[in-house]
Amino acid sequence: MANELNGIQMLAIVCNDTNMKGKRFLLTYDEYKDGKFSYTDDLGFDCVDQKYTFVVENDTMIYYINYCDEVAYSDVSKEYSIRIGGKLENDTFNMRINYQSMKMMKVLDGGAQYLLRELKHKDGGNPIAIGKRTPIFTYSPPYDTGSGLNHYCILNHEPPEIWSEKYNLEHFYVFYLEIK
Repeated sequence: MANELNGIQMLAIVCNDTNMKGKRFLLTYDEYKDGKFSYTDDLGFDCVDQKYTFVVENDTMIYYINYCDEVAYSDVSKEYSIRIGGKLENDTFNMRINYQSMKMMKVLDGGAQYLLRELKHKDGGNPIAIGKRTPIFTYSPPYDTGSGLNHYCILNHEPPEIWSEKYNLEHFYVFYLEIK
């Protein structure tokens, strides 16, 4: 309740299936503007080895890193989690994504009615297939039913690609999780 009163929205993705150890948990998002797909943001996870060269005293050091390895379920962890939270300030949603081994910030456009929320299937669950990009949460305004009521949950029952056409949503974000 304190988060709500302070305008903070939070979600968590938690996996305690030990069969997923060693798998990478990659978040991406699609933005829709003016009722159309605008772009995909891979959050910097291009999954290629990157080489960094730096000098320490008189020695040249070479450091290799693949940031996708940093978001893998560790063999020593009992569970894997990603925490997502943010706060709306002046129609800008300042979002923080906390993986267990790294943190990042994203700035999204939004408004007072936008809500960061989990997407669920018709049966109430949210199954995630390995190797498939699966919609897992959204940052969107509600669907205006035209009767003075606004609904967020009705969006759960349709693929995000048709939200603009079917529900007249002009702007929204859909976040996807892919486990590799």
